[in-house]
Amino acid sequence: MNMDVFEPLVMFGAQFSVLLLFVVFIAYIFSSWMYAKGMRLCGAEHTFIAWIPVFRYYGMVSCTCKDGEEVLLYGRYKVSSILYKLWWLLLLIPWAMLHFGNYDSFITSAAYCVAVFINFVFLGGTFTRMFNIIDGTAANDRKDIGLGMLSGIFPVVGLVKFLITPYPEELKGENQFIMPDENGERVNAEAKKK
Repeated sequence: MNMDVFEPLVMFGAQFSVLLLFVVFIAYIFSSWMYAKGMRLCGAEHTFIAWIPVFRYYGMVSCTCKDGEEVLLYGRYKVSSILYKLWWLLLLIPWAMLHFGNYDSFITSAAYCVAVFINFVFLGGTFTRMFNIIDGTAANDRKDIGLGMLSGIFPVVGLVKFLITPYPEELKGENQFIMPDENGERVNAEAKKK
Protein backbone atom coordinates (compact mmCIF):
# COMPACT_ATOMS: atom_id res chain seq x y z
CA MET A 1 0.00 0.00 0.00
CA ASN A 2 1.27 3.44 -0.91
CA MET A 3 1.93 5.71 2.10
CA ASP A 4 1.49 8.86 -0.02
CA VAL A 5 -2.24 8.62 0.60
CA PHE A 6 -1.81 9.16 4.35
CA GLU A 7 0.61 12.10 4.15
CA PRO A 8 -2.12 14.73 3.63
CA LEU A 9 -4.10 13.29 6.54
CA VAL A 10 -1.07 13.36 8.81
CA MET A 11 -0.29 16.94 7.79
CA PHE A 12 -3.88 18.00 8.38
CA GLY A 13 -3.86 16.33 11.81
CA ALA A 14 -0.61 18.04 12.77
CA GLN A 15 -1.85 21.45 11.61
CA PHE A 16 -5.16 20.97 13.39
CA SER A 17 -3.34 20.00 16.62
CA VAL A 18 -1.13 23.10 16.46
CA LEU A 19 -4.17 25.31 15.80
CA LEU A 20 -6.07 23.69 18.70
CA LEU A 21 -3.13 24.24 21.08
CA PHE A 22 -2.94 27.88 19.98
CA VAL A 23 -6.67 28.40 20.63
CA VAL A 24 -6.41 26.76 24.07
CA PHE A 25 -3.41 28.96 24.92
CA ILE A 26 -5.26 32.14 23.87
CA ALA A 27 -8.35 31.05 25.88
CA TYR A 28 -6.15 30.45 28.94
CA ILE A 29 -4.52 33.89 28.62
CA PHE A 30 -7.90 35.63 28.19
CA SER A 31 -9.61 33.80 31.06
CA SER A 32 -6.70 34.30 33.48
CA TRP A 33 -6.49 37.98 32.61
CA MET A 34 -10.24 38.45 33.14
CA TYR A 35 -10.28 36.50 36.43
CA ALA A 36 -7.38 38.68 37.62
CA LYS A 37 -9.26 41.82 36.57
CA GLY A 38 -12.39 40.61 38.40
CA MET A 39 -10.39 39.97 41.55
CA ARG A 40 -8.78 43.40 41.24
CA LEU A 41 -12.20 45.01 40.82
CA CYS A 42 -13.21 43.33 44.07
CA GLY A 43 -10.16 44.71 45.83
CA ALA A 44 -7.86 41.70 45.95
CA GLU A 45 -4.20 42.53 46.40
CA HIS A 46 -2.68 39.34 45.00
CA THR A 47 -4.32 38.68 41.66
CA PHE A 48 -1.49 36.50 40.37
CA ILE A 49 -3.39 33.50 41.73
CA ALA A 50 -5.80 33.87 38.78
CA TRP A 51 -3.05 32.56 36.51
CA ILE A 52 -3.01 29.21 38.34
CA PRO A 53 -6.13 27.38 37.11
CA VAL A 54 -6.63 25.21 40.19
CA PHE A 55 -6.35 28.09 42.67
CA ARG A 56 -8.21 30.83 40.82
CA TYR A 57 -11.47 29.79 42.46
CA TYR A 58 -9.89 30.16 45.89
CA GLY A 59 -8.68 33.62 44.89
CA MET A 60 -12.16 34.61 43.72
CA VAL A 61 -13.69 33.42 46.97
CA SER A 62 -11.03 35.08 49.12
CA CYS A 63 -11.77 38.49 47.69
CA THR A 64 -15.51 38.18 48.40
CA CYS A 65 -15.60 37.10 52.05
CA LYS A 66 -13.76 37.53 55.32
CA ASP A 67 -12.64 34.70 57.59
CA GLY A 68 -15.10 33.49 60.19
CA GLU A 69 -18.27 35.03 58.78
CA GLU A 70 -21.17 33.22 57.21
CA VAL A 71 -21.54 33.83 53.51
CA LEU A 72 -24.86 34.72 51.93
CA LEU A 73 -25.26 33.01 48.54
CA TYR A 74 -27.79 34.42 46.09
CA GLY A 75 -29.07 36.78 48.79
CA ARG A 76 -30.78 33.89 50.66
CA TYR A 77 -28.71 30.89 51.63
CA LYS A 78 -26.13 31.06 54.42
CA VAL A 79 -23.03 28.92 54.08
CA SER A 80 -20.05 28.69 56.42
CA SER A 81 -16.98 30.54 55.18
CA ILE A 82 -14.84 27.37 55.30
CA LEU A 83 -17.20 25.48 52.97
CA TYR A 84 -17.45 28.54 50.75
CA LYS A 85 -13.68 28.98 50.53
CA LEU A 86 -13.02 25.32 49.78
CA TRP A 87 -15.99 24.53 47.53
CA TRP A 88 -13.74 23.85 44.55
CA LEU A 89 -12.42 20.77 46.39
CA LEU A 90 -15.94 19.35 46.10
CA LEU A 91 -15.26 18.97 42.38
CA LEU A 92 -13.05 16.02 43.35
CA ILE A 93 -16.23 14.03 44.05
CA PRO A 94 -17.38 13.85 40.41
CA TRP A 95 -13.78 13.38 39.32
CA ALA A 96 -13.49 10.37 41.65
CA MET A 97 -16.84 9.06 40.42
CA LEU A 98 -15.55 9.18 36.85
CA HIS A 99 -12.07 7.79 37.46
CA PHE A 100 -12.73 5.16 40.10
CA GLY A 101 -16.19 4.06 39.00
CA ASN A 102 -16.99 1.28 36.58
CA TYR A 103 -17.63 3.72 33.71
CA ASP A 104 -21.25 2.82 33.12
CA SER A 105 -23.52 5.49 31.72
CA PHE A 106 -25.41 6.10 34.99
CA ILE A 107 -22.23 6.87 36.97
CA THR A 108 -20.94 9.14 34.19
CA SER A 109 -24.25 11.02 33.96
CA ALA A 110 -24.48 11.36 37.74
CA ALA A 111 -20.89 12.67 37.94
CA TYR A 112 -21.54 15.33 35.32
CA CYS A 113 -24.79 16.34 37.03
CA VAL A 114 -22.99 16.66 40.39
CA ALA A 115 -20.23 18.78 38.80
CA VAL A 116 -22.76 21.09 37.10
CA PHE A 117 -24.73 21.43 40.35
CA ILE A 118 -21.61 22.28 42.38
CA ASN A 119 -20.53 24.85 39.80
CA PHE A 120 -24.04 26.31 39.61
CA VAL A 121 -24.32 26.76 43.37
CA PHE A 122 -20.81 27.78 44.38
CA LEU A 123 -19.19 29.24 41.26
CA GLY A 124 -22.43 31.04 40.45
CA GLY A 125 -22.61 32.30 44.04
CA THR A 126 -19.02 33.49 43.85
CA PHE A 127 -19.67 35.35 40.60
CA THR A 128 -22.83 36.85 42.15
CA ARG A 129 -20.90 38.14 45.16
CA MET A 130 -18.20 39.54 42.88
CA PHE A 131 -20.84 41.30 40.77
CA ASN A 132 -22.41 42.73 43.96
CA ILE A 133 -19.05 44.16 44.98
CA ILE A 134 -18.26 45.50 41.50
CA ASP A 135 -21.70 47.06 40.94
CA GLY A 136 -22.08 48.17 44.56
CA THR A 137 -25.46 46.45 44.86
CA ALA A 138 -27.09 44.58 47.72
CA ALA A 139 -26.83 40.79 47.94
CA ASN A 140 -30.40 40.28 46.72
CA ASP A 141 -30.03 42.25 43.45
CA ARG A 142 -31.86 40.18 40.82
CA LYS A 143 -29.68 41.24 37.89
CA ASP A 144 -26.48 40.19 39.64
CA ILE A 145 -28.07 36.94 40.86
CA GLY A 146 -29.22 36.08 37.33
CA LEU A 147 -25.83 36.86 35.81
CA GLY A 148 -24.12 34.93 38.60
CA MET A 149 -26.29 31.85 38.06
CA LEU A 150 -25.62 31.97 34.33
CA SER A 151 -21.90 32.44 34.99
CA GLY A 152 -21.92 29.36 37.25
CA ILE A 153 -22.78 27.22 34.24
CA PHE A 154 -21.09 29.30 31.53
CA PRO A 155 -18.14 31.14 33.14
CA VAL A 156 -17.50 33.08 29.92
CA VAL A 157 -20.53 35.25 30.82
CA GLY A 158 -18.75 36.41 33.98
CA LEU A 159 -15.51 36.94 32.09
CA VAL A 160 -17.26 39.18 29.57
CA LYS A 161 -18.80 41.16 32.47
CA PHE A 162 -15.29 41.65 33.89
CA LEU A 163 -14.05 42.68 30.43
CA ILE A 164 -16.64 45.42 29.93
CA THR A 165 -16.45 46.76 33.49
CA PRO A 166 -14.08 49.74 33.82
CA TYR A 167 -12.04 50.28 36.95
CA PRO A 168 -13.87 52.66 39.33
CA GLU A 169 -12.01 55.73 40.59
CA GLU A 170 -11.63 54.40 44.15
CA LEU A 171 -9.80 51.30 42.86
CA LYS A 172 -7.37 53.13 40.61
CA GLY A 173 -5.07 54.02 43.50
CA GLU A 174 -4.21 51.70 46.36
CA ASN A 175 -5.76 48.27 46.79
CA GLN A 176 -8.93 48.53 48.84
CA PHE A 177 -11.42 45.93 49.93
CA ILE A 178 -14.74 47.56 49.17
CA MET A 179 -17.90 45.66 50.07
CA PRO A 180 -21.45 46.85 49.53
CA ASP A 181 -23.35 47.20 52.79
CA GLU A 182 -26.97 46.14 53.34
CA ASN A 183 -28.21 49.09 51.26
CA GLY A 184 -25.78 48.48 48.41
CA GLU A 185 -23.49 51.41 49.31
CA ARG A 186 -19.77 50.86 48.66
CA VAL A 187 -17.99 51.10 51.99
CA ASN A 188 -14.30 50.56 52.59
CA ALA A 189 -13.92 47.62 54.99
CA GLU A 190 -11.42 49.48 57.19
CA ALA A 191 -13.70 52.53 57.41
CA LYS A 192 -16.63 50.26 58.24
CA LYS A 193 -14.80 48.81 61.26
CA LYS A 194 -14.37 52.27 62.83
